[in-house]
This record gives sequence, C-alpha cells and structure tokens, in this order.
Amino acid sequence: HHPLDRKARLDLENPDFERFPKARALKGRGVEVVLERGDILFMPMSWFHHVHSVGAENVSLNWWFYDSGLLFEPSKVLWPLSPPSLVEFSRHVEYFIAEQLGPINVGRFVAWWLGRGPGPLDSLLLDRWRLMRNYVLQRLALLPGEAGRSVLAMLDPLRWRDLAISPAPPKALQGLQDEHHVQGLLEGLSELSMGLFRCSMTGQAFRALGRAIDEIPREKLRMFLECSEELLVLLRDHTDWKGEGEKSEAQVPPKGAFLFNREEAKRAPLAISRGLGDLCDLAVASRVVVTTVDNGFFANWLQVLDARLFAGEAAAVEPAWVLTGNEREFNYGEAGDDVFAGLFEAPTPEPASASATGVCTEPHMVRNRQNLLLVNVFRGRFLQGPWAKSRRRLYSDAAKNIFWPCKAALTARDEALASVHRAPGAPLIGVHKRVDNPGTARMQLAQVMVCTAAYIRAVKTLAARRAGSAAAAEAAVVVLATDDEGAVAAFREAFGGRLVFRGEAKRCAGGIDPQSRLPIEVHGQSGKRLTIADARDCLIDALLLAACDAFVHADSNVTIAAGIMNPDTEAVHVRDLVPDAQAAGEWPGYRRCRLPI
Repeated sequence: HHPLDRKARLDLENPDFERFPKARALKGRGVEVVLERGDILFMPMSWFHHVHSVGAENVSLNWWFYDSGLLFEPSKVLWPLSPPSLVEFSRHVEYFIAEQLGPINVGRFVAWWLGRGPGPLDSLLLDRWRLMRNYVLQRLALLPGEAGRSVLAMLDPLRWRDLAISPAPPKALQGLQDEHHVQGLLEGLSELSMGLFRCSMTGQAFRALGRAIDEIPREKLRMFLECSEELLVLLRDHTDWKGEGEKSEAQVPPKGAFLFNREEAKRAPLAISRGLGDLCDLAVASRVVVTTVDNGFFANWLQVLDARLFAGEAAAVEPAWVLTGNEREFNYGEAGDDVFAGLFEAPTPEPASASATGVCTEPHMVRNRQNLLLVNVFRGRFLQGPWAKSRRRLYSDAAKNIFWPCKAALTARDEALASVHRAPGAPLIGVHKRVDNPGTARMQLAQVMVCTAAYIRAVKTLAARRAGSAAAAEAAVVVLATDDEGAVAAFREAFGGRLVFRGEAKRCAGGIDPQSRLPIEVHGQSGKRLTIADARDCLIDALLLAACDAFVHADSNVTIAAGIMNPDTEAVHVRDLVPDAQAAGEWPGYRRCRLPI
C-alpha cells in the first residue's frame, strides 16, 4: 500500500530513537549472521531482517517457501494462529482494504475506523467506507479465540504516519478521492450509482472509476456513464430476474416475454467497469489503431468514431480498413483494398515533433465499441431519451476530426436532393427503412421489424408536426434510405414526385433463403463480394438523412450515424409515431442476439 509496506521504517544501521523509541527494546535481541560461499540461511515466516552486502562483488539467491495454502483453506488452518500467522493475516486484511478502497486510502481508512482521523466528505465514499468497516469487523468477530482482537491491534495507523506516497502510484490503483466529486458526477444516475458505483461495486470497478475521473474529460465520462445508466435500465426492464438463468439456446422469447436472462444481465456492471479501464488506456495512448469488425459499414464507422471521441486530442487515430479477402459482411472490395481511403479524404498530417521523429510508438489497438448503446439491440436507444441531444453533439464534434466524406459522396447527396423541387416552407422528412428478415428483426429491441405501411404513416405524422400548415405538410419532400426493394414502390405510391431516393443503390426482397436458410439482404451474403461503390451508397444514405429537418428511424447504425452527422436534426422512432404499428413478418425459431458483454 506504500513504498515501505512489509518493511520496517526503522533504519537498523542508524536508528532514530526519537521517532521510534520502542526500538531501544531491540538491543540484544537480534541475530547477526555472516554468510560465506555456499551457505544457506533459513528464516521463519514474518521475521524482520536486514541484509548488508560485504565485499566488492557477491551474488545471493532468495527462495520463498509458502505454507501450502494453510492460511487460505479454512478447513486446514490450525488454531490458535501462531504470531507470524497473525501478522500475515493482518497484512491480508490490509490488502483487502487496499483492493476495495485503493492503496492510498488504507492509512486514512484505519485512522478513521479507530476514531483518529476524518473520513471522506463525499457521502458515496463514506457509505463505501462504512460498508468496508462493518464487513471486516463481522468477519474478524467470527474468528476463534482472541485472533480477531489480535489482528485488529495490528491495524495501527501509525504505520502510515508521515509517510509520503512517492513517487505517485499508478492512477489505476488509487480508487476514488474526495477531490473527484463523485457525488456530483453521478447525480441523477440512480440506476447506475445504486447498482454499480455504490457499496455493491467491486474493487476493480471502484479503481476503474477513480482512474477514469483522472484520465477522461469530465463531459465525455459523464456521457459514458449516462449511456451505461440507460443500458442498465433496459436490462432491468427486459430481464427475467426470477427465471432459471442462462439457457443453452438463446431463442427469441414469446411475444410479451422477457428478452434477457439474469446470468447475462448480471455481467453488465463488470462489462461497464472493464470498459472504463479500456477507455482510460485509450485516453492516454499517443497512437490508436482501429481494426475492423466483420459487420456492416456503419458498425465500423461507429467503432472508429467511438475511438476518436475517447482518445486524447493529440492522439493519432488510424482506421485499419484494409481488406484481407476473408470478410463476410465488411467485404467492400478485394483483398488489399483500403475501404477508408476510398470513402474519406485523408486528414492533413500534423508536423512531427523533433522528439518523436524516428520513434516507433506501439499503438493501442481498438477492436470493439466501448459505448454499449452503440451495440446490438440497445442501439435504438442512442437517439432517444433526455441525454440523446448532448451525446449526439459530443460524437458529432469528434466526427469532424476523423471523417471527411469524399467528393463523390457529397456530390451524389447534393444531386439527389436537387432532383426534387421543394416548395418554400415544405419540411424535408427522411426515413430509414430496413429490409425485413430474421437478421434485421433480431437487432430490434422489440425483436420484429415494423411493416412499410407503418413507416409511411410515421412520415406523414412527422411531416404534419413539422409543417406550419396543412398545405406545407402535403408538400413535404420525403427522403427514403432503404435496402428494401418493396418499400420503394410503396413510398412512390404514397408520395409520388415528392420522393427522393437513389435508384442505383442495391436492394433486395428480404426474407429467408430457402436453401441456406440464411437471411436475405444486400450485405453479408455468403460468396457475394460487394464493392467500394456499395459502401459509398451506405454513406450517401446517411448523408441524405442528416440533411433532413427530421427523420423516422428504427434501431439501426445508419440512423445513429445520420443523427451524429447532424445533431440538430430531429430523430423520431417509428414506434413513437405509430404505437400500433404492425410487424412486417414473424420469424419463429431464429436465435436472438446475445448481449454484447
């Protein structure tokens, strides 16, 4: 817990009897041994010893013998404990306190416990300290005989008096301090603070939050915690907490049943605390490489953006989007093609500093998204809720530092918007309609896709809400971004010449392939490689939606990207506009997505 832990603070060669008056009692009690070549000295456990090298050159070897686990297997412990075992026991109590509260706090905690010093001012931290005190006392009270009392006597805060913690210990070990203002950071995050960062949190999570407060800018950290809060609320409301736990098959539950089992959900707090640790590593890295995930285009776009947001401002973030040829979904070209370079302009490189020139920095590798609201069935929540606007703006500011769409994509967007005349005052309403199949359905929190007719109703409702008059609502221009070929005909019939869509983009009918029994969609089809033009079509669709006054969305990465590209456009979930929306199809027997934790 400090530089001299497990060591005597007394210098035996030059004892300071003013500071350590009890040291006078050591006179005549020590044993002095001079080891010659080939000699071995056996020293019993917990004996203090002082080693002084004699001569110009010598080599010594230490070999540590442990008690074969006798202290750690209660059934094998011999009572009463010997004095050395009691010393070792007390040190392990200190280790436990350090693990839970942070090593820097052990001395303060023991002093507070014995009424010799103040506790933390932050009420959350004080709750934590009370829990630790009560737990340790309860466990010590169960020990036979006087063992517990003896251990308590060794927890003396004088061991830490006047001891400077120098050099500064790693932030990952420090835990939370009053100066972190934890209560203010977690204010309003009731589910998160009660479920993760109060007394029930593990020492690992406690240290991770403490380090995160030191390493991550407060606004970004608060956003991450708010997203974690929303994730826990979703798990709370959609988990069968009284069920049998983990099942071998993750089948989609019957309509109206719970979506998650309790064993999955119980892993969420640990995943969040691990994510905090990963974000701290990312925040201090000077060079960051973001690998691809074999998923859709915007899953990778969001992964790069997540890394750019949490990396330090001076860090170089490098998307590694060069294809290997083995991708199933992210297969926009042939082996060796750089998808990122084909879609985005290269940033102007920063001039290298003299000290960095010629130095190869080991990169920090990013292989997944840390913000769990960007993943799986939770992603539809990203654009909703009281904190949606602020997080969209944070990610939007980060996007400006990494994504500069190529000229071809921007030109295609502008040409599509110019293809339809827009009357003065007429709103521009976007809609993203995914094709219906088991793959897209299981990525919805509701586990079903909404039918096309519901999307059309939602667009009309949103247009009426945005327009200043009935005439303006009837004149609304509608931007359709879709991979569903059937939706194009339905929207043409509904909106006629007021519909903007790109006819050259690939689309399909959806459903299930009767031979392979796999979902049918444009992307991710076995044996069918796409091209960089297909990825560009995805990008253009998002740019079109971002140009709208408002857009209708389900749970999708495309609409998250559009909402980030333009944080001021209104994003409304289709089910919020059409609560009685009918499902497009039913897909019994397919596997739901497991939690990404």
